[in-house]
Amino acid sequence: MIINRITAKDGVNVSIHLDNDETLIISGEVVLKFGLRKNDVVSDEIYTALLNENQKYKIKQSALNFLGRRIHSAYELKNKLRKKKFDSELIDEVINSLKVSGLLNDKEFADRFTAELLLRKKSGINKIKAELIKRGIDRNIISNLLNSLDTGSNQVEQAKEIATKKLASLQKRIDDKLKLKQRVYSFLFSKGYDYDTINSVIGELFNPED
Repeated sequence: MIINRITAKDGVNVSIHLDNDETLIISGEVVLKFGLRKNDVVSDEIYTALLNENQKYKIKQSALNFLGRRIHSAYELKNKLRKKKFDSELIDEVINSLKVSGLLNDKEFADRFTAELLLRKKSGINKIKAELIKRGIDRNIISNLLNSLDTGSNQVEQAKEIATKKLASLQKRIDDKLKLKQRVYSFLFSKGYDYDTINSVIGELFNPED
């Protein structure tokens, strides 16, 4: 195949018109990378490589759009790209290149995501661990991260803070002390606090006879 002409299509892509009446829509960046010009011969190998490179360009642009909105784990990003029907092998290549360039870092994601769960959502350690696993974070990263956290008394204080607010809200419509205790217990459990933390908070908020 021979390139009859190359014309601008929009601000990103160009049209490559081949002598077999086929027209390829390729990003200008990819065309420059291949150094394509009018009258160049496009072999089957170059043709395939050109399409693959253009596909990787689209995948990368899509990935960067996602990352521009918020930080992602590699697992999250890969799943979003797969939903856009991109080739799985090419997705993996792009994901790896983003990791090498530092634009995708699961440890950084885990640190920032954990900080958000602790500070903004007041989540317990079990909830944090489950959410990180759900997002495909390596268990060694999770283990090291959770071991580095200053938990213990902080978790009890945090759990007591949100439990006190929850209890005040529940007391407006529930009089039964046992039901109140059960609802607060379930609430803290759903937030990811362990049994020891929950029992400690329940013991502070309710008298033994309650």
